[in-house]
Amino acid sequence: TYEEGHLLVIEHTGRSDPSSLLSTISLDDYLEFEKYNMEHKSVLLDRLSRERGYLVKIISLRDMSGLGLQHCSRKASSMITKVLEIMSCQYPEVILNIAFVNTPWVFGMLWKMVKPFVAQRTQRKILFFNRGDAAMAAALVARCGKGQLPQMYGGTRPDAESFIMVSSPTHAGGGRFGGSGGS
Repeated sequence: TYEEGHLLVIEHTGRSDPSSLLSTISLDDYLEFEKYNMEHKSVLLDRLSRERGYLVKIISLRDMSGLGLQHCSRKASSMITKVLEIMSCQYPEVILNIAFVNTPWVFGMLWKMVKPFVAQRTQRKILFFNRGDAAMAAALVARCGKGQLPQMYGGTRPDAESFIMVSSPTHAGGGRFGGSGGS
């Protein structure tokens, strides 16, 4: 069922370079940035929830294209672990689903390192799609709506608009997931 009215956030995680990032700013500064980023999303979720009369959550699509061994370094794994700890403690129920797409072989190694820091209830919300997975587009369209999902993921929205978008409550797919906005 289409996840009507929830906030679709697309991040190209695999394109990041954690070691390079942490050579220009401190880990504490990066964590502060992540907290501000989540506060901004929380304010937006609150506003949308009040406008729509139900609890609006985030559908997070994380494109792992480009993920490599540089993401498995000590610095990178420390950064990822600390971000996950912050999200789990301070923002435990803002996520409706997380879809990791285009996951290369190295993703399995990285997931094994960070999985212990991800709460079980969050793990149940996660979907994994390997690069070229035929089921990916159908599963993402079912959760996000074809009109809200960028073309590169099987939708009809132009890829250039795929940074942050809000799924429309008027999409013809109807109904919130599970009828309650998920939890």
